Amino acid sequence: MTVWTIGHGTRGVDELIGVLAAHRIARLVDVRTVPRSRHNPQFNRDRMPGDLERAGIIYVHMPGLGGLRQPRPDSVNTSWRN
Repeated sequence: MTVWTIGHGTRGVDELIGVLAAHRIARLVDVRTVPRSRHNPQFNRDRMPGDLERAGIIYVHMPGLGGLRQPRPDSVNTSWRN
């Protein structure tokens, strides 16, 4: 099995579906613990599965594969905030 990764970034849903279709991706596994985006609501869990299904792409939410980022106490990046 081949596993591909893609970030939605600021893409529109049609662009994301186009990229997935161009690479013959049949299933998208969403690993976000919280599948929501304030800035890109087209990728919220209440919208994205339907859009993908209409394009013939299966949506699966598997938050156990992702996770919220937790900084290590000794990290040099402790000033960064999401």
